[in-house]
Amino acid sequence: MEEESGVTVAYRLDGNLFNIRRFQAVTKLQFARVLELQYADDCALVSHTPEDLQSTLNAVVRAYRRICEYQETRSPLSMVIGSSAKTTRIQDYLHILKPGKGFFQVFAGFNPPKEELGISSTNIRLYKCNNMDEMMEEYFDSDKEDPHDVSLLPLCKGSHLTYLFPRRSGLCKGTVSPPGPLVVDQKKKDRVLRKEFDEFEVPRNLDVIVIGSGIGGLTAAVTLAKLGKKVLVLEQDKQAGGLCKTFTEEGFEFDCGFHYVGQLHENGFLKIALDLITDGQVHFAEQDSHVDTVVIGKETECKEYTIYSGKKQMEAHLKKQFPNDTKAVEELFKIMKICSKKIHLLCMLKMVPLWFARFILWSGIADLISPVFRYSRTSTTDMVKSFTSNRDLLTVFSQIFYGVPPKNSSCMIDALFLHHSKRGVYYPKGGASEIPYHIIQVLEKHGGKVLVNAPVSSILVDGKQNAYGVAVKTGGADAEIRAPVIISNAGLFTTFKKLLTPEIQSNPKIQDYIHTLKPGKGFFQVFAGFNATKEELGISSTNMRLYKSNNMDDIMEEYFNSEKEDAPDSIPMMYISFPSAKDPTSCTRFPGQSRMVIHTMVTPKWFGQWNNINETERGEEYERYKMRFANHLFDWACVHFPKLKEKLVMLHAVSPINMHGLGATYGSMLSAEHSLERCQPLNIAKIRCNTPVKNLYLSGQDVFSAGYSGALHGGLLCASSVVDHCLYVDLLLLQKKQKRKVVKKLE
Repeated sequence: MEEESGVTVAYRLDGNLFNIRRFQAVTKLQFARVLELQYADDCALVSHTPEDLQSTLNAVVRAYRRICEYQETRSPLSMVIGSSAKTTRIQDYLHILKPGKGFFQVFAGFNPPKEELGISSTNIRLYKCNNMDEMMEEYFDSDKEDPHDVSLLPLCKGSHLTYLFPRRSGLCKGTVSPPGPLVVDQKKKDRVLRKEFDEFEVPRNLDVIVIGSGIGGLTAAVTLAKLGKKVLVLEQDKQAGGLCKTFTEEGFEFDCGFHYVGQLHENGFLKIALDLITDGQVHFAEQDSHVDTVVIGKETECKEYTIYSGKKQMEAHLKKQFPNDTKAVEELFKIMKICSKKIHLLCMLKMVPLWFARFILWSGIADLISPVFRYSRTSTTDMVKSFTSNRDLLTVFSQIFYGVPPKNSSCMIDALFLHHSKRGVYYPKGGASEIPYHIIQVLEKHGGKVLVNAPVSSILVDGKQNAYGVAVKTGGADAEIRAPVIISNAGLFTTFKKLLTPEIQSNPKIQDYIHTLKPGKGFFQVFAGFNATKEELGISSTNMRLYKSNNMDDIMEEYFNSEKEDAPDSIPMMYISFPSAKDPTSCTRFPGQSRMVIHTMVTPKWFGQWNNINETERGEEYERYKMRFANHLFDWACVHFPKLKEKLVMLHAVSPINMHGLGATYGSMLSAEHSLERCQPLNIAKIRCNTPVKNLYLSGQDVFSAGYSGALHGGLLCASSVVDHCLYVDLLLLQKKQKRKVVKKLE
């Protein structure tokens, strides 16, 4: 037939539809020209049973294949479109389509009714971001062994689903300035860190009030200020900065609680976040690769293990020290890698609706997504013992002791603490107060303020249990300051047990919230000053962690259960740091001086009789008892650094009840205890920035984890909750952008 517009088809009205032989009999066929041909992917095949449907579909498939085979042996079928003829073989037509993606289904059953689970008939479709093209392409191209980054995991706020839109919130606008000259004029720094509270200094029309100027509070404050919020930070002490502030004792300058920070390598997430809140103005000095020395045993009968930083060096160095446990070391480092890469999944539990967190945890979906959930709820002792019986390796792996013995601590937390120094450790030039000094300047640049000597006596809550302000103790009556958002960086226990009224505390939701966590152990610190250089004393930037035995579970339990009078003579562990050896500016700012800091843990009840007595009225008995701890710790340090004793100038002790004016409950610098119970995934999900009191948010270590980086992340999570936008997206996009710049430079 002539090539005209349309497609010529042959058909018949009787006989077997799929009998190809009958199509060869021209007398049985009729011809028609089709001008429009449409394809329907849902065929209306009538069947009354699943077997009939399956049989019909199988017949269609067989016939379709036979037609294709038949046409391959004949002249190709022609399709004429418009006035120009275009020949398309059926085989070419088939290549237009591709097989679809496979489906993965999870079926879960629960005993509680839907009311208890908080579910309904509503369907929920979850996506990590709205850039589905790149997201899905990256997911389908991922390796077989990395199935945990499922692109359908959500991030939510409170009980309302909030998709992770990778849009810019304005947080990362502008560029980070090159670091300016180091400020050594203490008066100039005090004008920023010691700005006194006065009612006339309080800005009008506040958006946010932050209680406490620790790193968690300052991070939340400066982040919200950069997003256009008018923020006021209130600090009860005479200096801002929390554990990052410094103090002077007999001419020697000490940091209250800061020792070092890791993960500040180029384009590391923590460095990007820190540069953002300080405008990149903090000068950091990278420390020696020999980060820690772990000493196990008493006096001469002891063994030393060294921890070196380095992406590959840390593991290799430990293998040399544990030649019979190389496989165990490898397994522990695999756990470290997984925990560091997947910790964001546990953070997400704090942001999704609680019913959704319960669902994926109770159903076992979370464990299918990543083993980090299993590591979180497994004790360090159980995990290490599954690889080796070597107690020394267990002690080294859990060397960063924070008041919880390995049998009651989370394997994930210990893995993260050890991983923190893997890429090197850093110390701020000029001391720890450099960090709050520069954060506050960025905050003030964006319209915020930090006022000290401003003790908050209560959080103001209306009859509907909505927070609307705070009361600040002044010389006369309390001053009321109002704002639609209140953020507490004072710790969970201080916030709910001291700053809220008993009526609000009795709320069952608040009781459930509080009982998820327990107060941590108290800290005891010794600050020592020497008239000698680090070379003369034989000290370095390396930290020392000393344990009297490798059976940490037993010695810690025995110590914390000991009687008050026996405790100073039975201290089983301590941490030694030399801040003057870490700060390269120390030799010019304080020539001929060296400083040492010692930490150990104590039970607050040992100091309970002096708890409610003013520091100047505690008497000689308190001083004698306190110095028994201090002298014992100093003598133990002199065993390893014998030159310290003859050069000692001053020895200052800080007990849990006078912990630098922090007001920490039970003297715990880390606030809530980092126990295995706290790290249960469901408890992680329960403790979030949003509290049962509307408009009241939590920030700091209790939200995320202990330490400087934990407090910073707590501040970021808090700010994300306040603005209802995951600010991590902005930081991750900035990190990705900077990494691309580095790659382009290398190319």
